[in-house]
Amino acid sequence: MTTDIDLDAIETRTSAADPGPWTAHPDGLVWSTLIGDPVSGSVEQPNAEFIAHARTDVPALLAIAKAARYEEGAGPCMDGECEHAAEDDENAPEDATCPLIVTRYATADDAIERDNLLAELQQEEVAHQATLRNQSALSAKVQEQKVAIERLIGFRNATVAERQELADRVKAVREFAEKTNNTDLLAVLGDPHPSESRPPVVFDRPEAVAR
Repeated sequence: MTTDIDLDAIETRTSAADPGPWTAHPDGLVWSTLIGDPVSGSVEQPNAEFIAHARTDVPALLAIAKAARYEEGAGPCMDGECEHAAEDDENAPEDATCPLIVTRYATADDAIERDNLLAELQQEEVAHQATLRNQSALSAKVQEQKVAIERLIGFRNATVAERQELADRVKAVREFAEKTNNTDLLAVLGDPHPSESRPPVVFDRPEAVAR
């Protein structure tokens, strides 16, 4: 299909013809829904069928062709910000269409490329939704761990066994946070190697006794 097809002329002829549907009779005549003479004289049956179906086929194909027609050109030309029309005709209006814009029809390759792009977008959407679900599950896990750690860190008057439980729990959670690169969780845990200016957290008081 080339760009020299005049869709406007086809649409004008289609609108001017008798309304459809048309019917091909066995005698080779084609009739419309209007009372009067047949649409065509007697022709061979295959031709009559073709003429009759053209009344509905042409509008359908016309709609498809119009949908497949599009314009392409440089960005400024498409936005009406170029001066090419004025260069060709000094009397051209300001909103004149750029003469370098090309109107063409989508080809089979265009359709294949579109379908491939749609498939890629669908795959990306599925992956995005999976990522959101994983992030939601991870956030819930992090929040659970943060609450547990904050509770244990605040448990100052602990026994030796409880302090060991705390240390093991914090170590496991820290490994999890480092593996998943979870900065929020690492911030809650604090520095594993505090400097002299930042004394380590003390989990028991001198008066704490073993239970």
